[in-house]
Amino acid sequence: MAGLDLMMYKDGVKDGRLAGREEGRKEGILSILVGMVKDKLLSVAEAAERFGVSEKEFVKLAKI
Repeated sequence: MAGLDLMMYKDGVKDGRLAGREEGRKEGILSILVGMVKDKLLSVAEAAERFGVSEKEFVKLAKI
């Protein structure tokens, strides 16, 4: 059984890494979009649409 437990642990670590990478990608995209809004290259509405959230949610996430 120890081998099975180790295998499940490895899968959990792998899943955690993948989730961490996805979270990092989202944070990076958000950061770029916020920068573009601040530089007046995109409106909040356009940035929110690209990020896939409402304008209200984008402002909350972006803290702008």
